[in-house]
Amino acid sequence: MVPRHCYRQRQPHNCEWSEGNRGLELWRRDPVECIRELIGNPAYKEFLAYAPEHVFTSADGNERIYDETWTGDWWWETQAKVPQGSTIAPIILASDKTQLSQFGGDKLAWPVYLTIGNIAKEVRRKPTAHATVLIGYLPVAKLDCCSNATRSEVGYRLFHRCMQLLLQPLIKAGRNGERMVCADSRICRVHPILAAYIADFPEQCLVACCKESYCPKCRVKPEDRGEPLESLYQDPDRTTTILDQKATGRRVKAYKSEGMRPVFEPFWKALPYTDIFSCFTPDILHQLHKGIFKDHLVKWCTEIAGAAEIDARFRAMPEFPGLRCFKNGISFVSQWTGREHREMQKVFIGILTGAVQPRVLRAATAAVDFIYYSQLHIHTTVTLQALGDALATLHEHKGVFIDAGVRENFNFPKFHQLVHYVTAIQSRGSANGYNTESPERLHIDFAKKAYRASNRREYVSQMATWLRRQESVVEFKKYLDWRLDNQGVRSRIRGEDDEDNEDDEDGDVDGEDEREPNKYLDWRLDSQGVRSRNCGEDDEDDEDDEDVDVDGEDERKPGTRSQINDGPQHTTTRAHRLLALKPGFPALTVDKISTSFAPNFLHSLRIYLQRTNLPPRSHTPPNTCDLFNAYKRMTLVLPDIPSVGRYNCKVRIRALPFTPGCAGRKAKPSYFQTVLVRVPDDRENPNTAGTVLEGLRVAQLRLIFELPEHLRTPFKPHLLAYIEWFNPFRPRDTNNHLFPVSRQIHQRAPVAEVINITRIESPCYLIPRFGAQCDNSWTSANVLEQVILSCSVCQYGYILS
Repeated sequence: MVPRHCYRQRQPHNCEWSEGNRGLELWRRDPVECIRELIGNPAYKEFLAYAPEHVFTSADGNERIYDETWTGDWWWETQAKVPQGSTIAPIILASDKTQLSQFGGDKLAWPVYLTIGNIAKEVRRKPTAHATVLIGYLPVAKLDCCSNATRSEVGYRLFHRCMQLLLQPLIKAGRNGERMVCADSRICRVHPILAAYIADFPEQCLVACCKESYCPKCRVKPEDRGEPLESLYQDPDRTTTILDQKATGRRVKAYKSEGMRPVFEPFWKALPYTDIFSCFTPDILHQLHKGIFKDHLVKWCTEIAGAAEIDARFRAMPEFPGLRCFKNGISFVSQWTGREHREMQKVFIGILTGAVQPRVLRAATAAVDFIYYSQLHIHTTVTLQALGDALATLHEHKGVFIDAGVRENFNFPKFHQLVHYVTAIQSRGSANGYNTESPERLHIDFAKKAYRASNRREYVSQMATWLRRQESVVEFKKYLDWRLDNQGVRSRIRGEDDEDNEDDEDGDVDGEDEREPNKYLDWRLDSQGVRSRNCGEDDEDDEDDEDVDVDGEDERKPGTRSQINDGPQHTTTRAHRLLALKPGFPALTVDKISTSFAPNFLHSLRIYLQRTNLPPRSHTPPNTCDLFNAYKRMTLVLPDIPSVGRYNCKVRIRALPFTPGCAGRKAKPSYFQTVLVRVPDDRENPNTAGTVLEGLRVAQLRLIFELPEHLRTPFKPHLLAYIEWFNPFRPRDTNNHLFPVSRQIHQRAPVAEVINITRIESPCYLIPRFGAQCDNSWTSANVLEQVILSCSVCQYGYILS
């Protein structure tokens, strides 16, 4: 944030970039003081590192982990250059020009943000943690005083001059070090050194003083950017020497051949221990989501398969909580964001299957694999090898797009940048810690909201005043949190909502809200291991508002299994299950269940009771006179997967019958979700051995119910599910890497079974196998029911849900 002691620097009106007699204003704050505040903030004490680390998956040290900044090679290499005993503060800068006015006008701001790599990325990427600070506003000048021929060159030099003034304090501090009080109350000599610069591709070229037709990291020729070449990396000393020689008027061959710009005093020239060209980090948002995927891959595949066919397939995709359904196709989407790109990537390979030739499918699969591997929050030597293999496969099959006539060559910048991803991750840590989505989100707090608080005239000074006041409130809030933490109150940093997850990923199919269990209710654990409310209290709330714990655990701990499981225990972490306090469908008759939910319900229940050796108390088998309580949904708290950043993830599994319309409401189609079920005897399936699907099979959940009292046996499970099986997974498709499955049919009817609900591990998304052409009668509501279908398990949707 702009601090209380922020001051502005006005450029003299007689310089080359002055605008009339006004000059230009640079709003800045001391970056060294910002670093002092961040590294000494006691709120970040648990999330700070002061030295580099080598982390391995096992004690033998064969597989290395690349995660945080301090696990990369750069910190190790730089630590050897500073005096022994010193502490490095890896500076992470981000700059991006942004539009302030919403519907018109030319009001722009150019904020520069700073954070340090000592702070864990899970904290510094959260806007609510305030671990990234605003250190200045660069002037956005029209430069009307310059001619058309010189305006762009003057703009380049203006940017570097402003950044030079902004970062001037870092030169002395980086070379000699600064004594700072760290969050652990120790005094260290800290060397703030520029480690990473987060920017989109045009701004990377602006910082690197090169044209946008050249690579800002290496010396590859523009005509060779489409090939997987290992070119020499740019060298800061060599680049500054070329620029110095050009400034004297000499003819320098390398100046033109390497596409340099006439910036003779780049701001990074005097920064100690800084290689600006290696500081550029992967830009997942612009290079992958928007660039490789949306602007290129989707466009090429749509031209090959036909826009109408692709739209028809998107319209026919089954609904799934947390997954966007493009009911009108993708051709008519007017505004694309990173969210839409990610939603398309989850199903795009399944969409293409059958619509394009196998070579195109293999190339598209390799591109999507590369995108998903690059987003991993924790990389290892193995995942980096897989990342490189995906890129090699893409280069191997990319020629099919030239043969199809949708592409002439691949000499464009975003395609070439892929070759630098592995090296960048090994040097600075996983790419998700440097994504441009973070500064894009910060624009809301530091630019757009501040602008709306002004009167739109001389708005920069008003924005600075507004931000100073906001900072005062935040600083006081930090102080209160720190005092509460000292009194034993839990830190709020981890408890804050991450802005990346601000949208409801779970969706709302049945139109009901779900609240957390009321912590003030009096709970007891009954003999069946189901957490329920004290029977002595009356409940006036809606029947589906409260959730109860099915697994009978007080707290889910990472790395532990459910306490109650049907069958042998496995080494994998198990999901945690919650059900509504009261059933959504109370007292259902067998006839109602058979017609709306489970056609073969009574027979399957009898088989389950016989197989599990659970004789009912009355010794009377279930019959058509029995009444059953059924639930609309079950909530699963999935196991944490740190490598994809999944923590405390809750998903809902629904089993809803057709609801006729009434009183002006539209009818709702039935919605029976597909799930992954633990099958102990299926662990020998060689097709899934060693994968996340080992020991699992797909089934369609038709009913969640509980046994009536007279059918229950003490200390035995009474919460059950009626499912319809799919056949075991067949071998993975070599073209799209998906596992084909199909419904299990016996005597022209689905094979059904009643199981304990603790065997349900996760929701599962199935993609219909469309063939060469999509059937126009298929819709998202009926495709799973109409087709005796062969589906593919969407591996991305399962792993990243």
